[in-house]
Amino acid sequence: MIQESLVGISERLMSWCIPLFKSQYGTLISASTPALDSEDTAKDSSYDSLDPTIFSIPHNDKVILLADFNARVGKDNHHWQGSIGCHGVGTMNYNGLRFLSVWLGHSLVITNTSFQLKTKHKANGCTHSLDIGT
Repeated sequence: MIQESLVGISERLMSWCIPLFKSQYGTLISASTPALDSEDTAKDSSYDSLDPTIFSIPHNDKVILLADFNARVGKDNHHWQGSIGCHGVGTMNYNGLRFLSVWLGHSLVITNTSFQLKTKHKANGCTHSLDIGT
């Protein structure tokens, strides 16, 4: 059962449909993008495969994305209303813009920007551990 619902899409992307209860399912997506200093074409390829993966998930499924996108979505929740909560940190980088463009297209929310946490739990030095949309 587990192996049948586990789908490898690329070397950086996989999905797993898991039963939650009765007829409700959750789809877990595990993804990563190339490093920040990688070529844009490599990054574009990662995002290009993520979009149809999310689109293929049945509308009633819960979506859980575990990812390393090397992205900062920042705290501009007015411009990205509905996708970013009011507790983001820092400023958006280019990978954050790419990520939000995909995310907004599917009406999904970056939940870790929705919770008020102490600053020390949001960022560690210059690494924004809760600012990547996972």
